[in-house]
Amino acid sequence: LYDVNADRAQAHDVAATHPGIVADLRRRYEAWWDTVAPRLNEFVPVSLGAAAENPVLLTSSDWQDAYADNSNHVRNAAGGPRGGPWNVNIERAGAYEFALRRWPFDLDAPLDGNITPPGKALPISAAKLAVAGQQLTAPAAAGAKEVVFRTNLPAGRTQLQAWFQDADGRDLCGAFFVRVTLSDR
Repeated sequence: LYDVNADRAQAHDVAATHPGIVADLRRRYEAWWDTVAPRLNEFVPVSLGAAAENPVLLTSSDWQDAYADNSNHVRNAAGGPRGGPWNVNIERAGAYEFALRRWPFDLDAPLDGNITPPGKALPISAAKLAVAGQQLTAPAAAGAKEVVFRTNLPAGRTQLQAWFQDADGRDLCGAFFVRVTLSDR
């Protein structure tokens, strides 16, 4: 506990001289924690299909249970052979388009290519998308920068996972970047 008016650097703890304030703060904290603790494993979903933000760009930094949140992780295909799922909330039922990329959209680099500084080139020849109970597969043409899926989705909370495979169907890495668009058709 600090008197920030008298001790702006917070160098002197005054908790011992104010046990009533400390007890009150502890009681308030415990009451707050009791409301939070039961929901610690609930993930806050990313909204898809909302009128205020369409399209939405998903990145691997929001994967559940897979750590790939910087450019070095992307260059070296970290996060496991499928990456991780995104927790999403489909705001409006409709026709959605998913553009899956390994590299950031602004790099405009091919899926099976490399970037500077060098990373790990992968023989990407297919992509998979799992969302709202659907599992879709599409080929990745040599030199393609992305693989695009189109599907109808119902409204509601779900998980979305996207990854790339080689010609033998082996999982290589997650799609580190996915642009999701609710189309007007």
